[in-house]
Amino acid sequence: MVSHELNVAKTFIQTHVDAAARELESQSAEAARQLLEALPATQAHRILMHMLPTYAARLCCQLPIKFAASLLAGGDANHVVAILRCMPSAKRKTLLKVMPDKIAALCLLLLSYSEDTVGAKMIADIVMLPRSISVGSALRRLADSHGLSDSDAIPLVDEQTHLVGLVSVRALLNAHDDLCVEQLIDSTRPALSSRASLASVAGHEGWQRYDTLVVLNRYKQLIGILRHVDLRRGLEQSVTDTNIVPAADIVSDTSRVYFSVLAGILNLFGGNSTASRKQK
Repeated sequence: MVSHELNVAKTFIQTHVDAAARELESQSAEAARQLLEALPATQAHRILMHMLPTYAARLCCQLPIKFAASLLAGGDANHVVAILRCMPSAKRKTLLKVMPDKIAALCLLLLSYSEDTVGAKMIADIVMLPRSISVGSALRRLADSHGLSDSDAIPLVDEQTHLVGLVSVRALLNAHDDLCVEQLIDSTRPALSSRASLASVAGHEGWQRYDTLVVLNRYKQLIGILRHVDLRRGLEQSVTDTNIVPAADIVSDTSRVYFSVLAGILNLFGGNSTASRKQK
């Protein structure tokens, strides 16, 4: 590939990643594979994450296992699982074996639930605190944590990760560093069962007061939280997955030159461009 053309393609992907993803979805998996392998890893990851799960899964099946795993590993666990669900079981298991332990464990947890259940749509990478921790230690742990947290509802758990209660960041900030966090517990929010169907919890009374609810497994252990926005998306998923936005509707007139160059580059890789399909 000519260096200048690749640089133009990189610019297009950087500025119009959705349109670039739609173009790759219209190409052969082989052409898209070669382009991803020619891109910097960060751009390859970004465009893969913007593709529809079915296309991203097909593409990952064409990539070398370790390369595909590295691209997926940098993504959000829920998004990665949406892609993994579209793959043959054998390929999915192989990818999970070479992915980093943390993301692999999160994915395996989400994959253990049917797609229409709370457990499949919950966020499992959350911040939780041991009930015996001090306020000062809790604040330091929150500052260092990369998991999702609701500032009004940090879960406290016991040694078996059973939910003890919830505490707000505001309460922590206003308390003495040596105080035990358990003394700051507010009323516990309603909890959802991980195996409940999304439809069955849509009308849960907890949504009238809160945007997130904790999720417990069959052993009453805390395993995640469900945001109301994710509940809605889960219920609407079958509709949104079928509404594919044409690339032509995404790109502005001034950026069509990038789009043309990307299509041309894909031609160099042997893919079937939009133009070639029209001639058939």
